[in-house]
Amino acid sequence: MERRRRLLTRTLPLAIIAVIAFVLGAAAGKEEPPEKQAAARFATAWGERDFTAMYAELNPASRRTTSEAEFRAAYREAAGVATLRALAFNSPQGPAGEDPKEVAVAATAETVAFGIVEE
Repeated sequence: MERRRRLLTRTLPLAIIAVIAFVLGAAAGKEEPPEKQAAARFATAWGERDFTAMYAELNPASRRTTSEAEFRAAYREAAGVATLRALAFNSPQGPAGEDPKEVAVAATAETVAFGIVEE
């Protein structure tokens, strides 16, 4: 029970990082709107665990406040806490909310602790 509670409380950072990453990736920038292109590149890179490509999608202000090493460490830690085995994304949809630069990207995560999680 303690392990499950600990895992549940630690998955929150993964969710927060995912939301922040998509918002920041979508803000990086007329075939597809640039926000959708950025979200697609970010999601593809994340699915391939290409942290360098993911980091490149961040806007300059975010890169100034977070180093690539910190970014990489945060994603690796979140994946470990979530017991992530596999991650897949659908095509970006948008806009996700009131901000037209927010882009929704449905994800499916396969984890050891929680099974398959879709969002």
